[in-house]
Amino acid sequence: MPSTVEVNHVFESSWENTTTAFWCKYPNKDLKHVKDALVLERCVDDNGVLYTRRLIHMEQKVPSILRKFHMGSESFFAIEDSTVDPKAKRMVLKTRNITYGSLIDATEVCTYTQSEENPSNTDYSWTFTAECKRKVPLLTGKIESTLTDRAKMNSGKGLKTMEELSSKFDKFALDAAQKLKLSKLNLRRLHSLSPVTAVAADADSLNNGAASTTNVNRFQFINLLANSLFK
Repeated sequence: MPSTVEVNHVFESSWENTTTAFWCKYPNKDLKHVKDALVLERCVDDNGVLYTRRLIHMEQKVPSILRKFHMGSESFFAIEDSTVDPKAKRMVLKTRNITYGSLIDATEVCTYTQSEENPSNTDYSWTFTAECKRKVPLLTGKIESTLTDRAKMNSGKGLKTMEELSSKFDKFALDAAQKLKLSKLNLRRLHSLSPVTAVAADADSLNNGAASTTNVNRFQFINLLANSLFK
C-alpha cells in the first residue's frame, strides 16, 4: 500500500503575491537540495491559464535503506507540471520522479488557492505519495515511509522559504502601491495648476529626484515580476 503524507497551511499573503513568490523559490540557500529548475515548456491558453513544465534537478544523500538496491546516486531528476489560473485564483503543481522511475513512483501535488474565509490569505495543500513498483517482503513499507519522511522534511523547509518570500513580496507591493499613489496625487496636483506653473513644478520634482525615484521603483517592480514569471 502506498505511503502518503499531507500538509495544509495558510499563507497570510494574497494569492497573487504568494504565487508570484513561488517562481522565485529556486535557487535558494535554504533549499540546497534543489540545484536547478529548468523551464522546458511554457504557454498561455485561450482562457488565460499559464501552463509550465520544468525539469527539477536535486542532489541529496540517499537513505541507507535504498543503497541496498543499488540506488546510490545522489543526483535526482523530476518533472514538474503546473497550471496557474488567474481568474479562479488557483495554482496547481504536480511533480513526479524520473530517476529510479522503474522502481518507485514518487508524486507530489501542491495547490495554492485564494482563501474563502479570508480573501487576503492563500490556502496551501501539499500531498506526497511514494509507492514501490517492485514489492520486497518486509522492506517495501519501510522504503515508502522513508521517502515520505524525507519529502515531509524538505516540504517544511520549502514552507519556511515561501513564507519569507511572500512577506517580501507583500512589503514590496505595498511600497510600490504607496509610491504609485503619491505619483497619482502629484499628477492631480499638477493638472490643477496653470500650464506654465505645472511645467515648472514638474521640473522641480525631477530635479529633486522625487519623480525619477517613483518611476525607478515602478520599473523595478514590473521587471521583478517579469523576471520571476519568465526567467
